[in-house]
Amino acid sequence: MSFPVSEKQNESIGGQNTNEAESSKNPAEANETNKQYVITLDSSTIDVINLLTRIQKINTQTDIEHILFQLQHLVEFYPGPLTVQKVVGYDEGLIDWELYVDRAYGQVLDLIISKFDHSFPFNNGKIHNSVRRLFVVENNWFFCEALTVLVRNLKNKELEDLSGIIVQVIEMLIKSDGLFSVLIYMTLQQKTLNDIQREDMNSRWENIVQILISLPNRIANILQGDVSNMFKMKNYCNVLILNIVKIIEFICDLCKKCDKFKNELTLQPISLLLSKILLNYNEHLNSECIKNFLEIAIVWHNNKLYADIWITLLENLNRPAIEVMAIMILQNPKGVNLLHQNFLNSHNWKYTLCTKIPLLSYYDHDNITPIYNLVAFINKSSESELYSLLLNLITTWSDKSAINHTSIEQHLYLTKYVILIIKFLLSTELLQVNRKKIQERIYSGIPVHLESPIEEIRVIGMVTGEIIVEFLNKDLKEQKDIKLKFDLENLTTERCQKLVRNLQGIKDFKLEINDNANKKTVEEIISVLIENGCLVHKDKVDMEYIPPERKFRNRMQTKQQLENEIVNESIKTTNLINIIDSTNFELDSDDDLEPYDTSNDDKVTSKSPPAYLRDLRDGLLETKDTEIFTLSLENCEKLIVSQLPDDDASMGLEILEILISLTPTFYVENFDSLVFQSCVAITSIYPAVYAEYLCKQFHMDRGTYSISHRLFMLDVLQESAKILSNIKPVQQSKPKPDNKSEKQLKAKKSNIEIAEEIIRKRLENKTRYFVRHKHFVYEKVNKFADVAPSFFYPLLHGFGKSHFMILSPKFDSDNMLLIHYLNTLSIFMCSAQNCTIAPKMAKELLLNVVWTQRHHREVKVRMAILNMIACIVINVPKTVLLSEFIDELIEIRLWLADLLSANVQRGEPNLDCRTLAQHVLCLVESVLKVDNDNFN
Repeated sequence: MSFPVSEKQNESIGGQNTNEAESSKNPAEANETNKQYVITLDSSTIDVINLLTRIQKINTQTDIEHILFQLQHLVEFYPGPLTVQKVVGYDEGLIDWELYVDRAYGQVLDLIISKFDHSFPFNNGKIHNSVRRLFVVENNWFFCEALTVLVRNLKNKELEDLSGIIVQVIEMLIKSDGLFSVLIYMTLQQKTLNDIQREDMNSRWENIVQILISLPNRIANILQGDVSNMFKMKNYCNVLILNIVKIIEFICDLCKKCDKFKNELTLQPISLLLSKILLNYNEHLNSECIKNFLEIAIVWHNNKLYADIWITLLENLNRPAIEVMAIMILQNPKGVNLLHQNFLNSHNWKYTLCTKIPLLSYYDHDNITPIYNLVAFINKSSESELYSLLLNLITTWSDKSAINHTSIEQHLYLTKYVILIIKFLLSTELLQVNRKKIQERIYSGIPVHLESPIEEIRVIGMVTGEIIVEFLNKDLKEQKDIKLKFDLENLTTERCQKLVRNLQGIKDFKLEINDNANKKTVEEIISVLIENGCLVHKDKVDMEYIPPERKFRNRMQTKQQLENEIVNESIKTTNLINIIDSTNFELDSDDDLEPYDTSNDDKVTSKSPPAYLRDLRDGLLETKDTEIFTLSLENCEKLIVSQLPDDDASMGLEILEILISLTPTFYVENFDSLVFQSCVAITSIYPAVYAEYLCKQFHMDRGTYSISHRLFMLDVLQESAKILSNIKPVQQSKPKPDNKSEKQLKAKKSNIEIAEEIIRKRLENKTRYFVRHKHFVYEKVNKFADVAPSFFYPLLHGFGKSHFMILSPKFDSDNMLLIHYLNTLSIFMCSAQNCTIAPKMAKELLLNVVWTQRHHREVKVRMAILNMIACIVINVPKTVLLSEFIDELIEIRLWLADLLSANVQRGEPNLDCRTLAQHVLCLVESVLKVDNDNFN
């Protein structure tokens, strides 16, 4: 397997200088040394791929160390930080990175992502440096491939649990200068490509833009809305705009120093990205990010070079984005300066400015600024275009069908354009022919308005007629005194009066621009973009903008070592010591070394807990390092629950074997509880395998295990059976709403919504429902059913080898084991409720245990037998008892009657045992009574 690289790959990293080695050795030895010490890009890539292919899954910390070691060699060959020399082509290098990325880089990324888990590549919230350098490379080919691979794996259902880790890597990639390097390449290098290469590159760029724009939605869908602040729509927009600002700044600075780059620029890729941002991140045309971008553009416009690039950038926008950009520019009082006269020569811009915005769209008519700016721009660019627009507007304004089929707001929006355009046209010399044509169309439109049944439309027609006739006759001496006057003083509604004041105010409207109000520099606005883009974390800027005239890029630390941060807080001393106990009193003390409460102090450890089961196994066997042993035991249950289901059963068997005989080599708080919970967790994951193993160990010959260890095994079996057979449904309790959130919710509701809710509740309370309440039966699979034989039979049929299953044991420990043993079998019987194997288990217990141990001399053993009988009667269905166990039930009934008799020889002398026998007899008689009732 080989990858296309250049002769530069033969450079060695680390080790000794090969030339010096050759001078002191013969050629054969020198060649052998080169083979041993020289590491190339080819060999490093192959080593990484082979290692990642061999490691199907990370199981130990050693696997991580091997991966990081190989990655460290590989990333040393990757392109370093982006520099001006690389951009302008002075430091091109000898390696064809495009070919390498196509052949090998994506494969490496796919393999490394498949190894992600809870401890790799992040450790304590910090990513390993080698992995970060593998994904974050400041090169356009590497960035595009890394982003594509990460997004593709984000949709992989097999990696669904690792989506959060992949998103963190994507976030690091977006925050890097990778996108900036792509923009530079797309802007400066396209002139050197042929048509086929250029078409292929544009296609790739469109795919990358689509991924970049859809990234917040993709991540929100995968993580179900639980996204970081940077990937929220309003914040993510700032990151993309910041990269556009950086590329424009850099291009301008580059063109200032070298004029030849002016002819090599290709701004269509930037325009494509900006078009997508305008259409997807500008809801309600009110994006703060776009507004800040326009503020920067206004400052740029004072420089001719910046202005030329800005004009070219806007000319290449697509038509839908042009409309958004035009409206955003027109809403800014200073924005009209960003529109160039040549825009009217562009078909898309002319259609948007002269047709789409004034005639086919509707925006907030209360804001007169965009209307005034658009009219002022067209008037400054072309009076003929303004006159043509006026004729189109008046034609629509005077049309009866248009009046009847448009809203009042839309008609008022058109009216404001008509008034302002006539005001601008009359400030210059308007031809008499044009003046007469306008007057005729206005006169034909006024009667149409007066015929409308809507009062607001009539008011608009009257006011507009008065204003336009006044404007048209103002400069004509013979018609100066001719005025059109309607009786507008008798309007009754406040809305109509406000409408009159609004239209009459347009006559004298002047846009006031305060140049000194809230004036910000480019650096200040960029700082706002960085802050809004969530690129500042704990007083550290992840993406720092530095203008290109001072420095090309931000120099950040390239090596981040994994460190544990320890915060030492000062301790305040006081003469009153607060004793934390039930008495809660204060003790007066004069001691200089006063104690303080350490109950809430966090433990500071110099070593990390084990991250994998193999490391856990080794840690439990640790005999020298107390910290490793303690961390392993404390994290044992958590690791078992999270990793053992995906691992081999033999691994759990090894850990279980260690735990059942584990002794506290070092002091660990709650040692017995931690070991017990870990053993139960193991047994519950692969119960068939581990239960048979525990039963086998329990029945080992005397001397193999102590009494406490055998009792421990029975406890583990009991608890595991209870967990597996838990048939109670887990009902998710609804969180109680916070009082504050309830108040905020009520405050947001309007009075109408509150009234509707009150009425709805009253109707619900007074409505009669003729429906019977259904009884819901919660059902849940009894997991113990499939593994009951593995628990029951190995434990039961091993009793022949045991030393405690005798009526007259020699040792008290035998009685203790027997009692625990019988209780365990009873718990198995209870756990087998509703299982098909329950009758067979009951038959085995009656024949092999109950009949042989019912006359045991130890009273607690006899009580355990009575408990076992009760478990059988309760958990075996009554129909099965009557059909298959009728003889046994009758015999048990006679035996229980003897126990309760007053005969000293046959009766039970122990009061507790007699009471229990009486309860069991009632259970047996309840079953037999059913049979008698059916017989009768």
